[in-house]
Amino acid sequence: MGRKMEPKPVERLIEYFQRCPYPVVLAYLFGSAAKGEITPLSDIDVAVYLDLDKAKRVDLYLPLLASLQELVGDRRVDLVYLNDAPAGLAYSIISGKLLHCADERKRVEIETGILASYLDEQMLHEARHRLIRRRILASRMGERGLDMIDRRAINERLEYIRLTLARLSRRRGLTLEEFRADEDGYRASLYDLQTCLEAMADIGNHIIAAMALRKPKDRRDIMIVLAEAGIIPKPLGERLAQAQAMRNIIVHGYLDIILDEVYKVIQEGLGDIEEFCRSIVSYIDRVTKE
Repeated sequence: MGRKMEPKPVERLIEYFQRCPYPVVLAYLFGSAAKGEITPLSDIDVAVYLDLDKAKRVDLYLPLLASLQELVGDRRVDLVYLNDAPAGLAYSIISGKLLHCADERKRVEIETGILASYLDEQMLHEARHRLIRRRILASRMGERGLDMIDRRAINERLEYIRLTLARLSRRRGLTLEEFRADEDGYRASLYDLQTCLEAMADIGNHIIAAMALRKPKDRRDIMIVLAEAGIIPKPLGERLAQAQAMRNIIVHGYLDIILDEVYKVIQEGLGDIEEFCRSIVSYIDRVTKE
């Protein structure tokens, strides 16, 4: 049985972060300590978000860890930088106890981004699990094959991409000022581009799972995996990985940041989406003939 964590270490941590000499924007207690139950062997799991670049964060890790260790005494402290945590761990961290918040707006921005990344990752996992289940039920666990691909689902997404490209193409020829001045028009374009990128990611993830390729780390990595497997050209994969990053910015609503980039994609980058669709069709045709 666990026991309630002593209040003093938590209180000390809260007090420490209020006067901390380092630029700690957010601090969390997570794991068993955050749930209020620990054993005599339990560690104290602490995560912080620092307003510093990675090199400076690395330099500060040991001094910050030493300070926290001194505060909690006998128990071992495990320190994690929220800045660098993968989506699953980051989600566990923000689900714990918030010890310190120096900037509420920043907290909302960071937690919103983590939730979006975590939910994206869960969708990728679920898609892979569905494909694995199909393999198990078909007694073909170790095989790779086109017959595991739902070609109807892919064709439906390719058709959706075609329709969004047609709508986006109608915005070509506008000046940037004209594009920005038409709020209804640019919001429709943002939605079309976002859902187009999501359809591309769905296609890529489905093929990756069906063909048992390397598991992607995130949406951007889907395009890199496809390029590694020769399904799309490598330069295209790199460009589309950046486009998938743009999708996250669109979702979060950062219009001032993204409008100019979306305009540029509409004027110059729709060909990459068309090339992606051609590559997918060509790959499926090629594998069918083998």
